[in-house]
Amino acid sequence: SVGLRLSAFTCSSLMSACSKAHRWQEALATFGAMRGDGVEPNVVNFSCAILAWGQASHWARAVDALAEIWRCGLQPDLGAFNAAVTVCEESQQWEQAVALLESTLRSGHRPRASIFISAISACYQRSAWEQ
Repeated sequence: SVGLRLSAFTCSSLMSACSKAHRWQEALATFGAMRGDGVEPNVVNFSCAILAWGQASHWARAVDALAEIWRCGLQPDLGAFNAAVTVCEESQQWEQAVALLESTLRSGHRPRASIFISAISACYQRSAWEQ
């Protein structure tokens, strides 16, 4: 044992690197380990977990992770919303993508074009663009 302690910052760096390498299992294991060690996750940790769940093709768990941000007393940032909408787009869950876009707007954030594009793409993929 080297005596290193986990922090939300080091875990988010590790989780991000794992996600970029398409190693979602390790990203989610890190998320679980930090919580098991009593490290309170921040919004960036949750965003990384959302993307990892998306890579694992578990869009519903990704959306649950977004909801958990609120349950932890935190406020999702644009990165968290964008990650969740992107996961829904990739999973062709247009209704969820649109609902999350609406949540983003209600939260007072000024979304970037990419979140609108992801929601529109999800609708287009399911031929629901008129919705």
